[in-house]
Order: sequence, then C-alpha cells, then structure tokens
Amino acid sequence: MNQNLEEEKPPLFSTWRRLYLAVLGYLCVLIFLFYAFTQAYNFPS
Repeated sequence: MNQNLEEEKPPLFSTWRRLYLAVLGYLCVLIFLFYAFTQAYNFPS
C-alpha cells in the first residue's frame, strides 16, 4: 500500500475519535430517554 496517503478526516468532527465519542454519547442519551419514558408511562395493571 502507499504510505504517502493521508488519513481521511471525518465529515463533521476534526478527528475520528471525537466522532465516535459523539455517537456513543448520543446513544447513551437515547437509552436514558427511553428508560425515563418507560418509567414515566409504566402504569400498573
């Protein structure tokens, strides 16, 4: 392979690490929101 190729940058963040952390944070927020909605609307039968 050609060693002179630069690593491609992600489209939104300056590094891939920041992009992966943003995606992980987004998923954690979604999981928390789904948990909160489940707890708020879990009516006993």
